[in-house]
Amino acid sequence: MVSPGIMAHDGDSNSLLSLVSFLLFLFITATAVTGDSMDSDREVLLSFKSYLESWNPTERGKYNEWETEKQDVCPLFGNFSALTQLAFLDLSNNTIGGSIPDDLNRCHNLKHLNLSLNIIEEELSFSGLSNLEVLDLSVNQIAGDIHSTFPTLCNRLVVANLSTNNFSGRIDDIFNEGNCNLQVLDLSGNGFVGEFPGQVLNCQNLNVLDLWGNNFTGNIPAEIGSISSLRGFNLVFLDLSRNNFGGELQEIFGRFTQSLMFLVLAYNNFSGDIPREYGNMPRLQALDLSFSRLTGSIPASFGKLTSLLWLMLANNSLSGEIPREIGNCSSLLWLNVANNQLSGKLPIEIGLLPLAFLNLTRNKFSGQIPKEIGNIYNLQNLDLSSNNFSGNFPTSLNDLSAMSKFNISYNPLITGVIPSTGQLTTFEKDSFLGNPLLQFPSFVIQSGNNNTSSGERDNGRDEDAIDMLAFYWSTFSFYVVALVGILVLVYFDCPWCRAWLRLVDAFTVIIAYEIKKPRDSKSHFK
Repeated sequence: MVSPGIMAHDGDSNSLLSLVSFLLFLFITATAVTGDSMDSDREVLLSFKSYLESWNPTERGKYNEWETEKQDVCPLFGNFSALTQLAFLDLSNNTIGGSIPDDLNRCHNLKHLNLSLNIIEEELSFSGLSNLEVLDLSVNQIAGDIHSTFPTLCNRLVVANLSTNNFSGRIDDIFNEGNCNLQVLDLSGNGFVGEFPGQVLNCQNLNVLDLWGNNFTGNIPAEIGSISSLRGFNLVFLDLSRNNFGGELQEIFGRFTQSLMFLVLAYNNFSGDIPREYGNMPRLQALDLSFSRLTGSIPASFGKLTSLLWLMLANNSLSGEIPREIGNCSSLLWLNVANNQLSGKLPIEIGLLPLAFLNLTRNKFSGQIPKEIGNIYNLQNLDLSSNNFSGNFPTSLNDLSAMSKFNISYNPLITGVIPSTGQLTTFEKDSFLGNPLLQFPSFVIQSGNNNTSSGERDNGRDEDAIDMLAFYWSTFSFYVVALVGILVLVYFDCPWCRAWLRLVDAFTVIIAYEIKKPRDSKSHFK
């Protein structure tokens, strides 16, 4: 007879054994499933790699580093339909062509997608990626209508970079009614047409809007100016250049009194005057209105732009004088008003500016060239050609030791003598053509005859070495500002860092030329 106590003990032992067996079964099963899942993802990944290698056997991207041997950790890429929790996917710079698998739309939790720097050609559809926050499709060959790629830009997207593709058509309904979370919208370098929609007003958090290089027409929507008064609005960069926008240049941008730093409206079909309200943006650093068919005068209110580094007004039909208030632009490095109808005397206040580049060519300026220009010691490029300047040539220009480009040609009323020593001796006769009343030293008359003695060439090299030392020191401060700006933009991974690079690129090309040119050559305009 078995006692109840023993029976109970045997029952507990059987229950414990059953529990252990069940847990062991679960562990073995889970291990097998996990192994199968990783092997399956690995096989899909290697199959994807084989496809890419067969499609382009010569130019391979980062996928070439994927190992064929088994690894403890499987990369993120694989069967997209199985990666339902995938949140970050970066396939940039991989020479991927053709199309992206449709099952990518099953990655409903995807928040960051980067397909930039590939050669994708076919239309894309991201209708299933409703949680996407960052989308970068830049530098591909994607064609078609933007609406077929994704129905709206404004679900949860914060950054949308579609630049440098082959998109076309209109973009009338891409902005949702209600709130829009976009902070960066880059549609540059495509073929969009029609008017830009005023529904951009819904994007209250927009920081960057880049429409460069499209075929937009009509007036710039007034709603862009209206959003400047919205709470939290902080538009920093606005590039509408190289389109077909028309009508009078609106004063709406003058409402961005606290935020706007880059305003680029060049290469459009505007008409009328420059609104004086454009002087109400104290943080503005770059203003480009060139090639825009503008008339009227340069507003005196520009003197309030104390943060301005870059002012481009070239190739318009501007008239009148340069206002004296321009001397208050205490940060201005680049001033280009070439190919206009500007007239009158140059204000002596121009000598107060820290300019590196000054281009006044092909206008109707008259009177004597201000000797105060000789006080702009950082000036590297000076073009006063094709005007009506008169009076004595200011010898103070000979003190501009950093100057590497100089042109005063075709001002037939200028008189005086060109100094025979100093910085002006580094320029050939081309810089002085069309000035019959000027007296030139022998080095100008004989330039191009290659009969300079070896001793003179050695002296020229010594002077060049001294001049280049001054040149490097004069540009040091600009490089510090540019470098800090670039590092900040790269640190924050901001897509509009290209704008800052574009701002300094034109300035640095002068410096690159100086570094590369032979030291015994002469600088002159072509």
